[in-house]
Amino acid sequence: MSAGYHHFLQVTHPTSLHCVVSLTGGKKDTEGNQAPNVLSFWNSKNAACGCGGTFTFTKTVDALESSYRCRRTFTSGLGVRVEQGAEVRVNAEGPQAAVTGRVSAHYGIRNEEVEEYFERRNHRVEDTNLVSVATIYHCYGNYDWLQFEWVRNDLNLEPKDPTLLFAYGGTTYLKIHPDFRLRDYGPPTYADANNGNQLFGDTVLDARSPLRFTHDPYHRAFLVITIPDVEVITPNNGNNDDGTQEMET
Repeated sequence: MSAGYHHFLQVTHPTSLHCVVSLTGGKKDTEGNQAPNVLSFWNSKNAACGCGGTFTFTKTVDALESSYRCRRTFTSGLGVRVEQGAEVRVNAEGPQAAVTGRVSAHYGIRNEEVEEYFERRNHRVEDTNLVSVATIYHCYGNYDWLQFEWVRNDLNLEPKDPTLLFAYGGTTYLKIHPDFRLRDYGPPTYADANNGNQLFGDTVLDARSPLRFTHDPYHRAFLVITIPDVEVITPNNGNNDDGTQEMET
């Protein structure tokens, strides 16, 4: 950590994605975590600006994805009926048990029923024009404010729930996990406005938020971008509209 820097922003994304950043404030951190999927930035303590900019995410070429297709209609031991041909694309990062668990959690069935009734299909990302572009900016002014807005989100990345955002002064900000902020720093219980103080209270907090802050005493913002665990898709005979090609397994 550099003593001459005050605000810090770290954005972590899945290793299956590639990200290009166009900074509008701050500079790249060259001392901390240098993993390719961990992007870190500082701003100068004496500079009247924050750190961040435009983040453009694309799928890594030749990355593998997985989908699960139901072989035949069945009713699970928990009473859930799943129709033949039902198919979901699954976040395949992590151990196989975790991947199977995402499918079972989506349908409300047991893991062994996924293994019995579903066929796993692998897809290779060969080329795609699908991108997700976000404005992510750790704001200046001793506040835990993180400007966040999807300019485009073809990849359906998280966070995407609009209820995780709040607006102030014509700008959109991401709410904060309540366990990782200090009231003295913000988003504060108040914010200066031309017509006086505008109260926010706890409306800027949400336990679902992937945004964390620490104070040591520097203002550090940590944001995790994720791929949805499960996405419902329509079988289309092997050629997919999302830039993937079905592979035999």
